[in-house]
Amino acid sequence: MDKNPTPARLWDPFSGEIPFHQQSVRKPGKGMEIPGFIRSFGGILLLLGLITCLAAFIYRDALWLGVPCLCFGLAIIFGADHLNKTDANLDWLLFKLAKQHGWAFELLPTVRADQQATMSSRASSSQGNTHLAANRKVDPRIGKIHERVGDLLTMKIGRITMVDFRAIYRGNSRDALPFWMALGVLKSDMTLAASSLKRDRYGNEGSQAFLFQMLCAYRLDRDTGIRVRLLHEGITGESRTDFQTESVEFNRQFNISIADKSGNPPEDVETQHHALLQALTPATQATLIDLKERYDVQLVIDGDTVFYAGWDKLNTTNFDIIDQHIHTMTEAFADSALSFKHYIE
Repeated sequence: MDKNPTPARLWDPFSGEIPFHQQSVRKPGKGMEIPGFIRSFGGILLLLGLITCLAAFIYRDALWLGVPCLCFGLAIIFGADHLNKTDANLDWLLFKLAKQHGWAFELLPTVRADQQATMSSRASSSQGNTHLAANRKVDPRIGKIHERVGDLLTMKIGRITMVDFRAIYRGNSRDALPFWMALGVLKSDMTLAASSLKRDRYGNEGSQAFLFQMLCAYRLDRDTGIRVRLLHEGITGESRTDFQTESVEFNRQFNISIADKSGNPPEDVETQHHALLQALTPATQATLIDLKERYDVQLVIDGDTVFYAGWDKLNTTNFDIIDQHIHTMTEAFADSALSFKHYIE
């Protein structure tokens, strides 16, 4: 996406238009480069500790091994992140991304693990909303995302899904189309993973990786009049209660559900199904099948707004290398989100 003149107010899928604001981030000092094998050793210790602690339900003395492994594993992982200034460097790179493109930018507070579990487990399977407990101190910006498109953030077996977004961007595409994007970053140890997962599409190779979860939103030129959810199909593919299209491959890849604009099951199924097929044209379906292979995408079409979620990864912990690729990666993802817009319209 090219840098366009920044308007005084920007489109937001939750609040309409809001004033432009670009939060500043101070460049951190250089952290200590930690060899990947040290992080991997910490991950293996952590995994060993979890296994032996579970074994302690049968053999109590296993705790004498499990607890030290857990403690040392966590100490190595968090110690390496602290010495490497991981959080500060990530925030700086995310700010540079906004600065380079002239996008509005704001950092989000990290969501605690117990809040992640709560928000994920409370996602409604029928409406795609989450009802956050009133006593949870969740940032309202994060809460709005979960309330509107919680299904895109619900954890599923065998799928990479993140509920801990780190930053929000607002800006214009190269075609001057207003868009919104939330970005999350997760560090992953792939020491024990398949060799294919130790390489990324940008030519990097290694057992330590950063996963980038991206959620884009933009407005259509027409109101579809329905709420469509295209989610990951179950592992067994046994869910055949969803809507079907003429494409066998599309039905295999996506679980399709439809509701009215209020999120309720449609009363006039035939009319709603017709509206669904107007949006999911053959060209739309073919494009989404390709994007599913590239980004493992899911999406919600909510009236005149599209929410598009997926992820990419960089197999490196070197922030200079990440800096070289993060701009290309986010641009390519945002472009892919807009690639089927005219088919829906």
